[in-house]
Amino acid sequence: MFSDNDRISGIQLRRQIAVGLTGAFLLILTKESALFGRSGFLGLLCGFGGLLLYLLVLVHASASYRAPELLLGRTGGAILRLFYLSYLVLTGSFLLAEATAMVRTYLMPGSQGLTAAVLLLAVSLLGTGSDVQRRGRMGEASYPLLMLGFLVMLAVAAGAVNSDLLDAAPALDGGDTLQGAYAYYGACMILSVVPFLLNRVQEEHIFSHMARAMAAVTLITGSALLILLGIFGYEGLVQQKTPILKLMSRVMLPGGFLDRFDIIWIAFLLFSLLFGLGTVLFYGRTIGEFGTFTKGGYVLALLMLIGALVPWGRADIRSFYGTALQWFYTPALTVVPIFMWLYGKWRKMG
Repeated sequence: MFSDNDRISGIQLRRQIAVGLTGAFLLILTKESALFGRSGFLGLLCGFGGLLLYLLVLVHASASYRAPELLLGRTGGAILRLFYLSYLVLTGSFLLAEATAMVRTYLMPGSQGLTAAVLLLAVSLLGTGSDVQRRGRMGEASYPLLMLGFLVMLAVAAGAVNSDLLDAAPALDGGDTLQGAYAYYGACMILSVVPFLLNRVQEEHIFSHMARAMAAVTLITGSALLILLGIFGYEGLVQQKTPILKLMSRVMLPGGFLDRFDIIWIAFLLFSLLFGLGTVLFYGRTIGEFGTFTKGGYVLALLMLIGALVPWGRADIRSFYGTALQWFYTPALTVVPIFMWLYGKWRKMG
């Protein structure tokens, strides 16, 4: 779109965000019990309100992220980059573990975890690209089909909703609403790395594009939560490990058309997950200032592979990630850009 191969448009950024996050949010947030029922849905809306404020901070702080070493010094800049890289490696390991579990259960039954994980990581690496323009074009091209696919499939699933199950959901509770808001807001921390790239976005109204992307992701996620509640009921939803993967198995189209409708659904989810994993790798390469994957990108991929497969004590990365996100990364990733914004303004005034 542009002669400058180092920049993308705001529309391309918006579509990248939507494509990379919709599948992950559908798979992960629909099994977050804090987002179930009336309190959970209200928490989702409150969390989105908090996210809008956070996006404003990220946009205002972006100038400080262009060359953090100039603001924080060489050591401070290196610590900042390592902090964000640790978050990306942990998040990439988590996404890879989720994608591997889904593939082994539904697409490659009986396969070894290492085999599935290496294949998925290889696909993500091949599609990651070495420049921001390539990722922009990929997101722009896949956005219409992917989002339309999600909307159509959810609309079909909505036909199986039992309104009595929706009415039977527990009453609103303030504590549960706060938990739901925090769970949603914490999932959105992946956007914390965007300021490292905003200086390469060739358009104004960046906040508007980011907000619109997350509004679309939130709309689809919230719709899925309501549909799941109307199909499984509150108690049944709590007992499901991955309800979104069971959703389409409940959908029967007239005449037996598309008998394995659930496989198509899983394919859409997997594509979005892999795009999201590729985005994590791309930002890791950008933040770590690795010019090519041979200079460090492959090391990031290897660390993610190890994180996805090696046990974390008595649990795996999928259990550990939630704890680390809740108690460390969410508050830290909230405070750091606020500090960068205010400190950058203070330095300019001085």
